[in-house]
Amino acid sequence: MLEEQTNPSATGLSRLEELLEEFLAYTAEGRERFLFTRHEVSREVRELTEDLLGAAEAAPAGELDGLLAIPEQARRKLASAEAFYRLWGPGELPVPALLGNEPIFPERRRRVLALLRSGLDCQSREEGAEVLDRLVEACEGIPGLGYDFTCWLYLLAPTIFPPLPADLFPGATEVLSGVSGPKETVRRLWAFGDKHALLLETDDLVVPTAFFAWLSARGAAAWSRPQASGPYYGLEQLIHETMLAPAFVERLVREIQSSRMLLFTGGSGTGKTHTALRFARYLVRDQGAYQVVRAHRGLGYAELVGRHSTPGVVLQLAAAARHAPGRSHVLLIDGIDRLDLESALGDLLFSCEYPEEPLTTVGGLQFTLPPNLLLLATSRRSWEELLLDCYEVYRLFSHARFSPDPLKLAEFFNRRGMVFKSVDVVHCFRKLNRLLQERNPTLPQVGHGYLMVEGLTDGNVATYWDTYIVSCLRSLIADPKFDLEPFRLARLA
Repeated sequence: MLEEQTNPSATGLSRLEELLEEFLAYTAEGRERFLFTRHEVSREVRELTEDLLGAAEAAPAGELDGLLAIPEQARRKLASAEAFYRLWGPGELPVPALLGNEPIFPERRRRVLALLRSGLDCQSREEGAEVLDRLVEACEGIPGLGYDFTCWLYLLAPTIFPPLPADLFPGATEVLSGVSGPKETVRRLWAFGDKHALLLETDDLVVPTAFFAWLSARGAAAWSRPQASGPYYGLEQLIHETMLAPAFVERLVREIQSSRMLLFTGGSGTGKTHTALRFARYLVRDQGAYQVVRAHRGLGYAELVGRHSTPGVVLQLAAAARHAPGRSHVLLIDGIDRLDLESALGDLLFSCEYPEEPLTTVGGLQFTLPPNLLLLATSRRSWEELLLDCYEVYRLFSHARFSPDPLKLAEFFNRRGMVFKSVDVVHCFRKLNRLLQERNPTLPQVGHGYLMVEGLTDGNVATYWDTYIVSCLRSLIADPKFDLEPFRLARLA
């Protein structure tokens, strides 16, 4: 059983690897010229930087007129390298003139010189991470620090710092969406370089940097394969929309690949259906197909498996999967706990356990379940409860449990800039479920999804809470005598 977690961050997928191969083939000659020239330029810029640091550290404060030519030479050297490391076209390299002659800025000058010294002496990622920490701290109040400054750091330590012009990655959302500032972007590029080291064939970080600039220029169209059945939906999109941890997603993928049947359980509003829908879309990427069936009491064998010679939804999707063996096909049954699953699936249960064995239904339909047909399901009831009702069916499912999550609620508010000054809504949500647990551990919990609503403000949140959250509790708790007054927002605040 998998417990759902949050921690949004991740890199890379198969479509990204295809695009990277395309980019590397496209830029092979230019990269070869660049890698040959970069060593010479880097050496000369390091020498100029060492001269600059030595002169600046020896000069009295406010007497730097003679030194201004040195950063100018460094900028010219950096500009001469621009055509080599910016493989996507011409332009000026934005390296800031951070060292001035203003007597009122000695602290600024000292911090910039210290950063340059750190970059010059940097030999490892651990040291690079420290430089990035100091860079982030120093950015405030010093124009030009940040992305531009890493262009200088890049030539001082090209296997540690990539060049990062500020507008570099507007379209490369698959790997770099959500990054804020140079520190997080560099860490993401480190991870990307490690993951795709065999393809990149170099530890010079300008190559992945240029790749993402190339990808950004191509825009959203880059993610759609020719003749794809739909738009590409990758790992970054899944994590951004569900706020799942990358490691948890990887475990879900392993589970579905192993068992081919995955059950999401959790109370109302915990995000199990939302996650299952996006996970289905993620499994098919842009190549396969997924179908959603909403379970209800009228849904039975005829609709799922078939009647006489008419195949039901499972057999129709199985036929489509057989005709496209390289593409995943997913069936999602939402609310599977509403079904008498043993009756609804009938002889299909044999195929669920032995998918490679051919089977003929009573109506004469012959089929097997191809390995690229996957089944997702959601349930409010726990997996353990369902096992007691129908062990033969639910033992075949892998299982992921979803719970009320205050962190997801806080992240939702943060992304949308929703700030509540009169009451801490996240704290009240956490306290609400804690009180329910204290009253009776068997009582259902309120899911965070009930509060993930656009437009909540200080002016209407109390009314919304008392109208919808308290009403939700009334519907979840069978005892009409249960006192709901302590669960109103004013009482919890």
